[in-house]
Amino acid sequence: PDAAQPARPEAEATLRSDVRVPEQTMPHARPVPVPGGAPDSQPTIPQQPAGAVPPADAISKPKPRMGEYPQPDYREALGISRNRNTYVRWGIRLGVIGVIGTMVLTLCGLLGMIAYYFQTVGTYQDDVENLRNLASKFETTEIYDANGNVLATFSDPNAGVREEVPLDQISPWLIHATIATENETFYSDPGFSVFAIVRAAYQNVQAGATVSGASTITQQLARALILEEALASERTTGRKIIEVIVASEISRQYSKNEILEIYLNEIFYGNYAYGVEAAAQTYFHKSAADLNPAEAAFLAGMPQSPAAYDPVINREAAMARMDTVLRLMSEANGTGCIAIRHQDATQWSVPEGSELCVYRQDGPDGESLYYYQTPNMAEPAEMVVDIATVKAFPYAAPEFQTTHPHFVNYVWQQLEDTYGSQAIYGAGFRVYTTLDENIQRTAEQSVTANLTELRNRGIDIENASVIAMRPTDGAVIAMVGSADYNSEQIDGQVNVAFTGQQPGSAIKPVEYLAAFIPDSEGRHLTPASILWDVYTDFGGYVPVNYDGTYHGPQTVRNALANSLNIPAVKVLDFIGVQRFTDFAKSIGLRFPLGDPIERHAGLTVALGAVEVRLFDMTAVYAMLANYGRSVEPYAILHIEDSDGNVIYQADSSPEGKEVVPQRYAYLITSILSDNEARAVEFGRGWPLELTGGRPAAVKTGTSNDSRDLWT
Repeated sequence: PDAAQPARPEAEATLRSDVRVPEQTMPHARPVPVPGGAPDSQPTIPQQPAGAVPPADAISKPKPRMGEYPQPDYREALGISRNRNTYVRWGIRLGVIGVIGTMVLTLCGLLGMIAYYFQTVGTYQDDVENLRNLASKFETTEIYDANGNVLATFSDPNAGVREEVPLDQISPWLIHATIATENETFYSDPGFSVFAIVRAAYQNVQAGATVSGASTITQQLARALILEEALASERTTGRKIIEVIVASEISRQYSKNEILEIYLNEIFYGNYAYGVEAAAQTYFHKSAADLNPAEAAFLAGMPQSPAAYDPVINREAAMARMDTVLRLMSEANGTGCIAIRHQDATQWSVPEGSELCVYRQDGPDGESLYYYQTPNMAEPAEMVVDIATVKAFPYAAPEFQTTHPHFVNYVWQQLEDTYGSQAIYGAGFRVYTTLDENIQRTAEQSVTANLTELRNRGIDIENASVIAMRPTDGAVIAMVGSADYNSEQIDGQVNVAFTGQQPGSAIKPVEYLAAFIPDSEGRHLTPASILWDVYTDFGGYVPVNYDGTYHGPQTVRNALANSLNIPAVKVLDFIGVQRFTDFAKSIGLRFPLGDPIERHAGLTVALGAVEVRLFDMTAVYAMLANYGRSVEPYAILHIEDSDGNVIYQADSSPEGKEVVPQRYAYLITSILSDNEARAVEFGRGWPLELTGGRPAAVKTGTSNDSRDLWT
C-alpha cells in the first residue's frame, strides 16, 4: 500500500509555484476519541456555517510534547553569543591579517638586509679592489712603562722580515697543511663557511661565551687587511656579519689562487716573520719552496697563536701543535687528500688539479705514524725522520733590542689574544703598561745580588724570578722572568714565573686559611687552636721539622709563624687533600704539572711537594693583603691607535671578587706579620723584618735540597 503511486493532480499543483491552489472549505468533522486518552486531547473546531472561517481563538491548540518546551540557554546567562560563526569569521580575518603582517615584516627584513649588504660592500669596495696594496701598510707599535718610557718598539716588518713569493714558489705541502688547518672548504666556499658559523655559534651558546670562531682564510684576510683595528678586535655578531660580507666580496673579485697567495705572504708566523718565505728562512733557514710535509705542518700551525706556539720559548706546545696539524692533514676531505688548483713550480712538481695526500696509521706502541704521497710517487713515503728532525731542530729567536723582555712578552701575549698578531706589529699601537721602572730595576738588582750571595754560601742556584703585584687592583708593576734573558745555559728566555716550581712552606698559609673556614659540619681552626708538634706517623709518612726537633703543644699562630712542619701536616690531614685542592683552585692557584689528587701526592702537599706558579702564588698573597678580595692581574693601562684614539682603557678601580671572607684573610695576614710569634725560629731582626717598625706579612718556602727558594 505504501508503494509509489502516480502523483495526484492537486498534489502536483501544490509543488509548483505557478499553480494557484483554490481555497478549500473545511468539512465539518467530529472529534475522534484517542484510545486511552482524554476526550479533549484532540483539537476541536466548532461548527460554523459553510464557507465561514472560524475565529483564531476558536481553535484549541495542541499541548506541546516533552522536549518541545523552550529550554534556557546557559550561554545567554554568561553573556556569550550563541552565534559561533561570528568567532570563526573573526578568527579567519585575524589569521589572514597575521599572515599578511608576517609577509610584510619578512619582506621589510629582507629589504633591510639587502640594503645593509650593499651599504657594507660600498663602504669597503675600494679596499677590496686594492687588497694587494694594503699588505704593505705598516706602522710601528710601541710599548711604554707606567711613566711613559719606551720598553719596546716593533718596527716595519718589511725591513728584512718579509719577502713576497708567488704561489707556485711555495711548497704545495704548506698549502695542503694551511687549508687542512684553517679552511678545509677553501676551494669551494664563497669566502665563508655556513657550517663553520653554525658550529661555532652552537659551541658558543653551549659555553655561554665566545669560545670558538668560524673564520675562513678569506675572512682572516678581510680582518687583517681591511677591517679597522677597533672593529677587527671585536668579538660580536655585528663584526662577524661585516667580515662575512667583505670576505664574500673578496671571493667574488679574486680567484682562490690570488687569495691564497696574498694570505700566505701576509700572515704572521712569530719571531718577526711575516709571510711563508720569511717564516721558512727564520725557522728552517731554507726557502718556502723547499719545505717538506713535516716542516709545512709545523709552520701551518703557528698563525693561530704565534706566541703560544713559539718553538723558542714554548717548544713543547709548538710540537704538540704540529702533531695536531698532521692529524688534520690526514683527515682532510675524509681522505687526507687535497687537490692543488695551480701549477706547482717547486721541486715537488705537482701538476694543477693533482692531489697531495697524507695518511695516518697507529704504530706498534699506539703512536701515530704519518705518510705522504704525491702524484709522482708510486708508494707513500714515511715521515718519521722528517718529523723527528723538526722536533730536534735548534730554533733560535732573531736578535732584537728591548727593555725588560719578559714583561714585554707578557704584554705582547695579551695583545695577541685580544687583537691578533697581525695588528700588534702593523697597527701603530701605543701600549701603556703598569710597569714601574724603579721597582723593576730594584727587582732585577735583587735577583743578581741574591744569586751571588747564595752561590757564595755554596747553594747551587743559577736562576730566579720576581713578580710584584699591587693588591688593590692587580697591576703587575714588576716582572723578572729569569736572571739573564740571553743566557742559553739557564734557558733565560723562559719566564720562570709561569713555570711549575715546588713552593715548599710558602704553601702553608693556604692550608691554614682553608682550615679557618668552617666545613660542612662546622669544624674549623682558629689562631688559638692547639696543635701538638710531636713525633707522628701518618701511615708510614713521618714528617720532621726544619730544625729536627719537636716543640710540643703549639697554637696555630705559633705553628704557622714559625713554619713548623708537623703541625702543617696535621692541618692538611684535618681538612683533607681533596678539600685543600678544591679550595686552592677556588682562590686562583694552578697546578701546571697536575693537582694533588691527580698526582696522588697525599699529605706531602702540606710541605709544598706539588708544583705551582710564582705568578699565581703572588696573586693569592695579594688577595690576602686585599682582605680576601681577588682582583684579576693586568699589565696594560690603556692602548691608543695610530690616530691617538684610546681603544682600550683598564678599570682603574676594579671591584674584584671576595673569594675568602675578610676576617679569615685578616687572621692569616696577622700571623704572617707577627714578629713576636715567629721569633722562636727566626729570631729578632731577621732580614725580612722591615726597618722603622713597618709591618710585613712574609712567608718563605724551601723545597727539598734547596732546589727552590720562595719569599
